[in-house]
Amino acid sequence: MSTFNKYLTSISSTIGLLAIANLVSIDSAQAFSANFTNGSFESSFSTGWTTTGGGDSSIQGGNVQGIAPTSGSNHALITNAYQSRNDDSPTGIGTFNKSGTNPISASIEQSGNLQEFLGLSDNSLSIARQNGQISGLRTPKEGSGFKQTFDVTEGGNATIDFSWNFLSNDGGNTILGDRDFAFFTFYNENDLVASRTVIPLSHSTGTVPTLASNSTNFANAGSYSNYSLNAGNLATGRYVLGFGVVDADGSDRSSGLLVDNVRVQAVPFEFSPSFGLVIVAGIFGCDRLRRQIKARSEIKF
Repeated sequence: MSTFNKYLTSISSTIGLLAIANLVSIDSAQAFSANFTNGSFESSFSTGWTTTGGGDSSIQGGNVQGIAPTSGSNHALITNAYQSRNDDSPTGIGTFNKSGTNPISASIEQSGNLQEFLGLSDNSLSIARQNGQISGLRTPKEGSGFKQTFDVTEGGNATIDFSWNFLSNDGGNTILGDRDFAFFTFYNENDLVASRTVIPLSHSTGTVPTLASNSTNFANAGSYSNYSLNAGNLATGRYVLGFGVVDADGSDRSSGLLVDNVRVQAVPFEFSPSFGLVIVAGIFGCDRLRRQIKARSEIKF
């Protein structure tokens, strides 16, 4: 074998082995595993989720005011509407409360509030004002939420994916700006409470709608949106994923949040041309190595 061919064989073999190592590394990166469950709410909340003490949470079968689930037959709905108070005049008392359980306080001055239920600091729901004449922070009044605590049993790169739809009878205020809002939170139970954050999904904005006395549907309702959070490389441990909806700066109009198809999963692998070259190099290199070994085994002494 010429010196050049020997050199080529050596390089090809090395590339092949590196390609195989790269494939093993990629497979290892996709090994993320968690015991998250019931993300499409096909079972009751008691499977996976915690709602007790979280206010007005319900699982809705089929369409909710014409909005179909994005996965399976059910989706979850939380509202900040009371069942014993007229929140949305001139409609009847409790019209927009769906579970028969009142929302809970979101005031920083009361214990047992929504922040505590979700494992957040008292000031976490005092988010920044927007679209008004003044700056500063909103004043959370009341709200509802649900959460799931689950274990990551094998660490790795993960995403949090879900479908959501914000429903509201509220709007903005000329001075205060946007008011009600929906959000989610995700954190490791070992995180300091002060470092746990909320991620707003949508806000009540614009003109406050006028309701009819026989209204039963939220006045402002769009279609489902998809959200994907790259959660990074999650270590093994216990995590919390929670959702909430809040009355802010007032409690005279209700809002709700529909949630469906919640998934905690490994970051999907995307095939690329460069990865294709790695595979080809691996095949070529391994073939060169195989032929070299075979040739040496046939040498007669």
